Amino acid sequence: MRNRLRDLRLDRGLTQEELAEKLGTTKQHLGRLENSKSRLSTEWIERLAEALQCHPLELLEDTVPAVTPDEKAVLELYRGLAEADRRAFLQIASSLPKSAGSNADDEGDPASRPKPAAA
Repeated sequence: MRNRLRDLRLDRGLTQEELAEKLGTTKQHLGRLENSKSRLSTEWIERLAEALQCHPLELLEDTVPAVTPDEKAVLELYRGLAEADRRAFLQIASSLPKSAGSNADDEGDPASRPKPAAA
């Protein structure tokens, strides 16, 4: 099974040597894991996720899209809330309008919104 280990390592600006050192393994072993020549056990998935600061599922090919910095920030905010505040947070988020196919970066920019038709 193909994995996203190499992509995640590169996204974090790490060389194979640097990540291997963090993990207490060799560059060669890490290369075999990246190229799916060695099987990723549950233990290795957990170790890699901790070293790369990602969710373990992010290591698996096409299971979960990469988490953006904004998504990580929202998750950290949510985790810092009390239970009652979490429910309120979810209610507020659920009430926001959904805009399918839009570019999330443009949503806060008034210039990107459609102009009302002239009367």
